[in-house]
Formats: sequence, structure tokens, C-alpha cells
Amino acid sequence: MTSGLLESDRAAYRATLLELARRDPRVWCLDSDTGGLEKQFQAELPDQYVDVGIAEANLMSFAAALASTGIMPFANTMAAFASARALEQVKLDIAYHDLPVRIVATHSGLSAAHYGPTHHASTDLAAMRTLPNMTVLTPADAVETTHLVTATAHLPGPVYLRLGRDPALPLSDQKPVLGRAMELRAGDDVTGGG
Repeated sequence: MTSGLLESDRAAYRATLLELARRDPRVWCLDSDTGGLEKQFQAELPDQYVDVGIAEANLMSFAAALASTGIMPFANTMAAFASARALEQVKLDIAYHDLPVRIVATHSGLSAAHYGPTHHASTDLAAMRTLPNMTVLTPADAVETTHLVTATAHLPGPVYLRLGRDPALPLSDQKPVLGRAMELRAGDDVTGGG
């Protein structure tokens, strides 16, 4: 975070992805015409950027094909499209084959409700959690987003990273650990204690 302003998890993700790709040419950014990624990522690393257009099913199959060759694709689309329109490709091409595709889904929940019901993503977590081999992550803020993108870059299997649309209040400076709950505030009235 810079100059005391709240940073969105999308901005933190874009900056972290670009930094990962600068260090490792196997990190590719696959876009589905979501807007924003071309401004920095494509401008700086055009050979590691592909915009497939508004074709989310193709995006997932393309990401799977790249991952099977050793590329580390980050497939970017809206949550409603990743978890519904392209779910068959996510299931068959990515999850069943345990391929290291990072599906980065923005506009989660009802944050894109102004576009209408086609953009509502109220069941994406339920859908993705049913898939074999899939790690599902929902960072709380920009700090967690940065840590989780870095932590998942080299995981062996698929990841669904669910991002919101607006900046969130930072919850903690703790570094999240995959598979472990984080204590945000000490207490003895919810999870036990003494």
C-alpha cells in the first residue's frame, strides 16, 4: 500500500503478477478482455500476455494447454464467467488433470450487479470447491492478495483466486499460510479459549 490510500485487491494482484512474470518468463497473463491488464502487463511483457477476448471457455482450455507444457498461466476473467460459463472446461481440462492454472476471478459476489444478473457470482465458491484438486482462496484485502498470489505461483495444482472489486479495509499485516486459519483478534467467546 502506498501513501496511506487503500489499494484494491485487483491492483495488488496486477502488481504482484507483473513482478512474478518479470522474474520468471514461464508466468503468463491470459486475459478475457477484462480491461486493465493490458496497460501494464502487456505493455511491458507482450510475449507473456494473451487476450483471448470474451471467450471464457476457450480461456480455460488454452490455460490448461499452456500449463501442460510447463507455462504457469494466470487466467483472468469475472467470477460469474469462470464459475458458470466456463465451469465445464475448468472441471475437465484443468481440475481433473490437476494442472497448475491460476484462475483469477474478479467482480466476485454481487460487486458487478450493476451489469445485471448475468454478472452475479453468488455461487462461484460453491462450484469451485466441488472440483477435485482445486485450491480456493478469497483474500480479505490487498496485503493478503499479494501474499497469496506469491504463495500460489508455484503450487502444483489448480487455484481459484476470488477477488472483489473495491478496496477493502486492511485486516492484518499477518502473512496468510495456506490451509491455516488466521487469528484476527484474540478472544474466548467464539472459538474456545479459557
